[in-house]
Parts: sequence; C-alpha cells; structure tokens
Amino acid sequence: EEVDIYDIALSCQAMLEPVAEKQKVTVLVDGAKCLVKANKTMMEELVYNLTDNAIRYNRDGGMVWIKAEGGVLSVKDNGIGIPDTDLPYVFEKTFTGENGRTHTKSTGMGLYIVKKLCDRLGHSAEVSSVQGEFTEIALTFGKNELYKVE
Repeated sequence: EEVDIYDIALSCQAMLEPVAEKQKVTVLVDGAKCLVKANKTMMEELVYNLTDNAIRYNRDGGMVWIKAEGGVLSVKDNGIGIPDTDLPYVFEKTFTGENGRTHTKSTGMGLYIVKKLCDRLGHSAEVSSVQGEFTEIALTFGKNELYKVE
C-alpha cells in the first residue's frame, strides 16, 4: 500500500505528546508529503519506536526533530547521545548499552525491531551520534518491486 511517512510522523508526534510533555521534550515534524510503498502499521511502529527512544534518552527542555523528505525519514534529538563504544551494537537484540543501564529502563529491543523491519522491507537504518550532543537515526526507503519511493 502507499503511505505518506510525513503523515505517519505527525501521527506519532500526537501519540507521544503525553510522554514528551512528561519528559519536558518538544517534538517537531518537518518535511513534506513523502509517499512510499510500505505497510502502514509497520511504518508506524518504526517511527513510533524511534521517536519514543529520542524522547526517553533526552533531557529536560530537549528537542526531537522528525523529518520526512525524499525517501528518507530521520529522527534526531539533542539528548544524551550514544557512546562511541556502543554505536556498533545499537541494532543488536537485547543490547542496552551504557545509556540503557544508567538513564532509563531498556529492553534493548526497540532499535533491534526497527532494524529487522527495515531489513524485511528492503529499507536501511543508520545511526549517528555524539555522546552528550545528539543522536540521529535515518531510515532510507529502498527501491524494489514491493517497496519503492515515489
């Protein structure tokens, strides 16, 4: 089916508003209509997981930016960041890392699920982060016979 990842970003922003308010984090959505052929429920799960993580691993007064543009959806925060030593493992099943053990309750399943769903759908997920400054997860929607950017 054809889904607009910008609309999904707006929906996730609304669903997570109570969590963001409790954490004193502002979530902003930017971009434009971005149609991809994908399963809407799976896309909502991806964006929800990424946004929830960005809120939970932020600080009071922090910001989360969700941007949908040109077949890429990114979720970026100005939170606590991920230590360099943990970056290679963030998509591994049950990996919680330093932040998951010290800052919040973590199962190590959120980013694992994101990566597995992306792999199944022919998309990619990449992480970049600087500890103490930001974390950004970018989903690039792949082109194949079932899921292609339009």
